[in-house]
Amino acid sequence: MSSEVEGSDFFTNQFLDKSFEKDQIITNFDEIENNLYFLKKGIVRFIVLKGTEEKTLDFAFEGEFFSAYSSFLTRQPSRSAIISLTNVECGAISYDQLQKVYAETDNGEKIGRIAAENLFIKKTKREMDLLTLDPDEKYQKLLKKYPHLVKHIPLKYLASYLGMTPETLSRVRSRIS
Repeated sequence: MSSEVEGSDFFTNQFLDKSFEKDQIITNFDEIENNLYFLKKGIVRFIVLKGTEEKTLDFAFEGEFFSAYSSFLTRQPSRSAIISLTNVECGAISYDQLQKVYAETDNGEKIGRIAAENLFIKKTKREMDLLTLDPDEKYQKLLKKYPHLVKHIPLKYLASYLGMTPETLSRVRSRIS
């Protein structure tokens, strides 16, 4: 969150520190998301189900906001789950507390808009990459953006996230190495 936005200190002070152990469910399927999180340390994985098969929808890395955001905004049950891939340290602000920040600060709406815009931009870039990049390009882009973090993610999750089979990802990795 940009510190140049007046009121952002008040905003960040509303976050409560939370921690999750590796493989802990942060938000479960069919649960109404009540928190917006800011990831200070660790990696989280967003999961959707296709039948009984888990698909990796997204990851969140250090310095990013994360949430089952659609559920958070609509107050409807989440169609995704969020699980910690590593030990996680984050800040959390509840839906009600966030509404209070919006109402009580001059720039509350601006702060919320910036956070929402960042989530939208990330989602749009991911969709464009899935539709326009070949497997090698997808993997190289992920490596370039998160070189030190990718090694902490099991290959089957990376493959699912990149829209390829684990075997294809293995071939991509051997070509790039």
